[in-house]
Amino acid sequence: MRILASIIMCLIILPGASLSLHAEDQMPPLRLERPSESLLVVEGTTYGCKLLTVSLNPGVDFKAGNISVPGIRGFDPIVWNDKGGRIYSTDHDSRITVPVVEEKSDGIHISLKKQANDFFECEASYLLKNESMDLSYVFKAKKDVTHVGQVTVEISPEWDLFAGSSISYVRKDGSPGRLELPAAGTKDGKYVDTFSGNVQSMKISGFNSMPGAGFELRGPVSVFFQQVGTKLRWHIGLNGKDLDTPIKAGDSLTINFSLYFQKSATDDRSEVKVNAMVDASKTNLFISPYVFGAQLTDVGFGKQLSGLRHPYQNDFNYDKESRAFALDSGVTFFRIYLASLYGIRSEPDPICPREDATCDYSKVDSFMKGLHETGIELVPNVGLWCPSWLSTQRKSASYSGLWIIHRAPPKDNAKWAKIIAGLVAYLNIEKKYGVKQWEIGNEPDGLNGWVRYWVGGTVPEFIDYFKAASRAMKAADPTILISGPDLGDLYGKGWPENKLVWRDEFAKACKDDFDGFSFNRYGASDFTKYVEDARETLKVARASDKAICVPEYNVSESVTDVNHTDFSGGVFVAKALKSLIENGVFRASFNTWDGPNSFGFFSYGKDTPMTPQPTYYAFKMHAKLGNLKNGTVLANTCDDKGISILTCRHSDQKGYTVVLSSDNYFVRNYAVHLKFENASGNYTMKYYQLVPGSTILELPGEHHSLSDAINLTLPGRGITTLVLREN
Repeated sequence: MRILASIIMCLIILPGASLSLHAEDQMPPLRLERPSESLLVVEGTTYGCKLLTVSLNPGVDFKAGNISVPGIRGFDPIVWNDKGGRIYSTDHDSRITVPVVEEKSDGIHISLKKQANDFFECEASYLLKNESMDLSYVFKAKKDVTHVGQVTVEISPEWDLFAGSSISYVRKDGSPGRLELPAAGTKDGKYVDTFSGNVQSMKISGFNSMPGAGFELRGPVSVFFQQVGTKLRWHIGLNGKDLDTPIKAGDSLTINFSLYFQKSATDDRSEVKVNAMVDASKTNLFISPYVFGAQLTDVGFGKQLSGLRHPYQNDFNYDKESRAFALDSGVTFFRIYLASLYGIRSEPDPICPREDATCDYSKVDSFMKGLHETGIELVPNVGLWCPSWLSTQRKSASYSGLWIIHRAPPKDNAKWAKIIAGLVAYLNIEKKYGVKQWEIGNEPDGLNGWVRYWVGGTVPEFIDYFKAASRAMKAADPTILISGPDLGDLYGKGWPENKLVWRDEFAKACKDDFDGFSFNRYGASDFTKYVEDARETLKVARASDKAICVPEYNVSESVTDVNHTDFSGGVFVAKALKSLIENGVFRASFNTWDGPNSFGFFSYGKDTPMTPQPTYYAFKMHAKLGNLKNGTVLANTCDDKGISILTCRHSDQKGYTVVLSSDNYFVRNYAVHLKFENASGNYTMKYYQLVPGSTILELPGEHHSLSDAINLTLPGRGITTLVLREN
C-alpha cells in the first residue's frame, strides 16, 4: 500500500500571476505578485527553467514490494525493493552518486551525497519508519543565484483524494491557522479557500480515502496553496526566501517533509459497500472508434539503428510480434511523424534530396502493405519534416543538427505543400491505401518555448504554412480529413510578443482548412476542462462543427515516472479513455505503442521480447474486449469517488458495457451493488478483470436479469470490464 498515489515535486519559477489569498480564520488577504517570465539568474546570466519531476510512492511494508522516493539532481526517482536501491535517470548531464542504504533500529536510512547541477549541490536523506517517512533536502549554492523560485509540491491523483481534508499550520509569529478544503473540488479551479504566508510547520490530514494518513511540512518556509484544474499545488519558498532574495555561493537551504500514517484493520482489510447505477435511457453521444489509437515511434527499414528492437520494427511483414499485439489490442489507428515513417535521420533526404529531384515516396511500401492487411489505419503527422534544402534553418537556443532543420519553417510554403500533396496522391490515389486522416503541425507553440518544433516560427507564419499544406493535400484527395495544430499547451501564447493565443488565432484563421482541432495533453486523465475550452474557442470562431482530437496523451512526458509501468499507469489509461469518450473526443492516441522509453505500452530489451505493461492491458480491455466502438455513452452514478465508471449501450442496441476501475491501496475489496434503470431483459455477462501483477483474467460468465441488481466483489486495485449481451 502507499500513502500518496503520486507526489510531484518541481523546482520551478512560476509564470506571471496575481492571486488573492486568504484563510478561513480571517488571515488578512494578501496579494502575491509573480515574475512575468520563468527565470533563473546565475551571476548575471538568465536561464530558462525546466520542470523537474519526481514520483513519491511510500508503502506500508518497507521491506516488501517497491518503494519510490525522490532523488535531487534531476529529481530522478530512487526505487528501493528487497534487492536494494537504484536511481533511474535519463538525464545525461546528471552527476549522481550511489545511494547509501542502511537498516538501523529506527528504520531504513537512505542518503544521497553531492548530487549536483550547474547551480546547486544537493544532499538528500530519507528515513523510512514503520508508520512514517521523513525527508530532508539540503541545497548548497555553487554560484550566486537569484530568482531561485519555489519548490512546488503538486499532488495527484487529482482532487478527489483531498476532498474534505484539513490543513493546520503555525505561522512564523507562532499563531495557529486552519484551512478546511471543500468536500469536492471544482474543475475550473475557483475554490475560495487559499492562503499564503510564512509558516513554521504545516500538516494536512483527514483524507477521504486514507484515514490516518497525512503529510507534514516543517519550516520555516513561505507557502501558498493553489488549485490548478484538478490538481492541488503547494508553492513553498525555501527557508522563507522569496524570489528576489539572493543566495550566495556556499549558502545552504534546507527543507524537511514527513509522511505519516496509522495502520489499522479498516485501512486495507475491510470490504467497502458501493452503490452504482446505470441509466439506460437513450443518449446521442456516440463513441468514436478513433479514440482507440496509439503512436508509433519508428519504422525499421532493414537497418539496425539505435532505439529499434530489430531492423524491421513495426513493419508487419516481418515484425510478427508487434503485428500480433496490434491485432489483439483493438487499436484502430497508428499515428506517426513523417520523419519517423521515412526514417529520416541523416542526409540525403529519402523523399526529396534536392530541389530539382523527383520525390520518391516508395520507401514505405512494405510497411504500408503490412499495415493495410491488418485493417489498422495510419494517421501521418506531416508537420515535423522539411527537407534541408527547403528549410529556413533558423537557429535554436537549445537544439542543433538535422533534427532542428527538419522542424524549421520552409523557405517556400507552396513548394513544401506540393511535396506533401504528392505523398497524399501516392498513398491514396496511386497505391489506394485510403489514408483518411492527416495531421499538420505538432506543438508549434513548443511547451517549453519556440525552439523545439516550430523553430523560430511565429503564429502568423504557421497559419500560412497550415493553409498552404491543407489546400494542396485536399486538392490531391478531397476525401481526406485534416487536423491541427496539435498544440502542446492549449493556453499557450506565441512568441516573441507573448500576445497572440495560439488556439484562438489558429481557429479563427484556419476554420475553413481543418476538420479537427487538436491538442496534446500529458499528466491529466480528466480532459473535461480542456475539451470544453477547445469547444468554446471553436464556437467563438464559428467552427463548432469541427471535431476535437487529442493526438498525444500519457501519464507524463517524463520517462522517470514509475507510474508508466506500474498498475497505476493502467488505471490512468482507464480513466483517460473514460474522459475522452464521455467528452465526445473524435480521435486520440496513446503515446507510445512501443517506444524505447518507459512510457510505451511495452517494455523490451535488445534481445528480449515485447512485454505488455498494465497500460496495454487496460487499453485492450476498452478497445477490443469492451465492445465500445460506435456505442452510445450512458449516464451513471457511483457513491464512491474512488471508483471510476464508464457505461455504454452497444451499437446494435443489444447489449451494455460497464468498466469499473480503482487504484485504492486502502480498500481490499469493493462490494458493488450495480443497478440498471430504464432497462430490462435477460443478458449473458462476460467478465474481464485486470489486477496488479497479472494479465487480463476472463472470469466465468454469468446470467442476469436487468430487472434485478448485479452484485459484484471487486478489488480495491483493479480494472473490471462487464460486457452484457441480450439472450
